[in-house]
Amino acid sequence: MDNQSPICHRCMHPKGNAVICPNCGYVNGSVPVNPAYLKPETLLDNRYIVGNLLYSTHESAVYIAYDIQINTVVEVKEFLPDSIVTRNPETQELEIESEKFELFKRAAKEFLTQNQALSKIRTMSTLVQAYEIFAQNNTCYVIMEHVEGVKLKDYLLDHYGELSWEETSKMFLPVIKHLGQLHAMGLVHGGLSPETIYVTVKGQVKIGGFCIPSMRMTNAELPVVIYDGYAAPEQYENEEQSYGSWVDVYGMAAVLYKTLTGTMPTDSKSRTCVDNLVQLAVLNPSVPNNVSVAITSAMTLSFRIRTQTMTDLYADLSAPPRQQAAIAEKVESLIQEQELDQETNNTKKYIMIAVGITAAVLILVSALVLYYLFGNNSNDKDKNTSSILSSEVEESSSEESSSQTSSKESSSKASSSATVSNQDGYLMLNLVGQYLNVVKTDSKYSMLTVEAEYEYNEQYPEGVIIKQSIEPDEPIKEGQTVKVTVSNGSKYREIPQYTGQSWSAYKSQLDNLGILYDTRTVSSEGVASGTVVATSIDPGQKIDVTTSRLVVSIAE
Repeated sequence: MDNQSPICHRCMHPKGNAVICPNCGYVNGSVPVNPAYLKPETLLDNRYIVGNLLYSTHESAVYIAYDIQINTVVEVKEFLPDSIVTRNPETQELEIESEKFELFKRAAKEFLTQNQALSKIRTMSTLVQAYEIFAQNNTCYVIMEHVEGVKLKDYLLDHYGELSWEETSKMFLPVIKHLGQLHAMGLVHGGLSPETIYVTVKGQVKIGGFCIPSMRMTNAELPVVIYDGYAAPEQYENEEQSYGSWVDVYGMAAVLYKTLTGTMPTDSKSRTCVDNLVQLAVLNPSVPNNVSVAITSAMTLSFRIRTQTMTDLYADLSAPPRQQAAIAEKVESLIQEQELDQETNNTKKYIMIAVGITAAVLILVSALVLYYLFGNNSNDKDKNTSSILSSEVEESSSEESSSQTSSKESSSKASSSATVSNQDGYLMLNLVGQYLNVVKTDSKYSMLTVEAEYEYNEQYPEGVIIKQSIEPDEPIKEGQTVKVTVSNGSKYREIPQYTGQSWSAYKSQLDNLGILYDTRTVSSEGVASGTVVATSIDPGQKIDVTTSRLVVSIAE
């Protein structure tokens, strides 16, 4: 679909000339557009058509959008610190008052650093994937995966308010493991709650709603973005040294508490005055004792004596219980200790470990982008802020295609892979994670001759390059051939629904999915000839397309 085709602003599916979207029933324009946000059908980066606003916080606004380059629904996150910016309704650009410009720069640097780090993560399927970062409209944008599903709060409402531990453990233990890996990279979410956790249509949990750290702690400069009942007590204080992995431990434990009991935990700020949190085991006696004890320990008010890491939380939750009696005794004694700790507040604070070289690289990348966004001439900050940012953002956008590490794909993308020139030709960068059709059509790869072979792969989606014959940083010459291996997607394909479909229509679906099949005709009273009436594997189940064939029964 191109950017001229009529499109539904809510689901981003083409709707032709229909007033009512045939896919979701929405009527464009039926919801008034707040002028603080982007207008539907705004085109970003000459590639992404913006749809309706999905949600917003004090830090950013997130819209559904459509990638016209690879025909995929995505989400666009716009850096929009609403307390210090306004939008020009004509140009759609953000305007920042001169006295707020330095604050905006610092916050934007945090935003860039965090999202550059997140965009490099490709192995954590429980995180909403960030794909590309670019500058436009005097601000920054992140292209993200569109999650087909609902927020955890809505999922729980649809499941009688709570889940069993068996269901909860299957959904959340992989998330806890990945959050531990995230913390090892120096990244803390700080806002885990049923508002920022999603459940996909396949029942998988995904973490979204990331926000810059300075807006996860109460401070005087920017509004805080935290969630009562799930925020740790130290987040209501303005102490940077108390912000670490233990904040997410508290948040995750509170989410588990809500999931297992259907009851929102008492907010931690109130608990510091009167701790009336009802023990999980009282609300849901069916929960294993070690799980109840682990969650209690992880929701201890003092971050100094709380469970410190996701690794420890994972171990405490997993059966068999890890030193269960000792943990229970520790919780009991330290609940008293934390009261004294709140009064004195002079014990040693934990300091979050830096990421070393990785952090340095991210800071350098962010600094370069910020240089192009804001310039480095301090004398300019008294000029009209909007005009300064407009010119600098234009420079950033033109430089970005060859100098900034970014990815332009909609699912499981890796860092940008344009070649850079040297004296003898070019240096090859990373193609892995790029879509083959982009590499073949984008002018920045025109110096390459690409030969592709295909294989099934469980990690990368269909069409994404997973191997390349020339390693990054190797010298190459114009026109040189690089052989790439491209993912055919998972070899396990879901059998589509056939109800009421003709064989020709159903056959087209199977061919598109790469599912091999055999057919047989059967007598089926009252069914039109040529209609599919049964399959050897039920719709919704999966088939290994490398070893199995589907048998389709067709009415005579």
